[in-house]
Amino acid sequence: MFEKIFEKYPFFRVIPGVLMMAILFRLSASPTTGAGWLVPPFDKIAHGTAYAVLAFCLSLWWNQAKWLKKKWLWFVVTLAIASLYGVSDEFHQSFVPGRCMDVFDWVADTIGALVGVSAYCIALVKIAKKDNLSL
Repeated sequence: MFEKIFEKYPFFRVIPGVLMMAILFRLSASPTTGAGWLVPPFDKIAHGTAYAVLAFCLSLWWNQAKWLKKKWLWFVVTLAIASLYGVSDEFHQSFVPGRCMDVFDWVADTIGALVGVSAYCIALVKIAKKDNLSL
């Protein structure tokens, strides 16, 4: 995808993931997200979407060669990082007035992360086939 840029500037790999984490942290730090109209199940869809984006961004942390050699390892590592961030985000919310910790939000976060990392894997395999890289 952006491998040539990432090869030249490796620190660019982490910027999207860290930026997304910062955005999620900021949103969970506010007493209300301004999205009070998000009632179940729409709040869970918002959680899932945000964490799908996070997991996709976290997937960029490792280069294509690593992914292609051990897809399942990096799949599980990326999913675990996103899911653990979801746990920390829910814990963080428990200290914010008007917010609470919700295990179902974490489940939505993890399902979203699963979708995001899966999308990255599918895109990576398609790119590798197009570029005739070894799978």
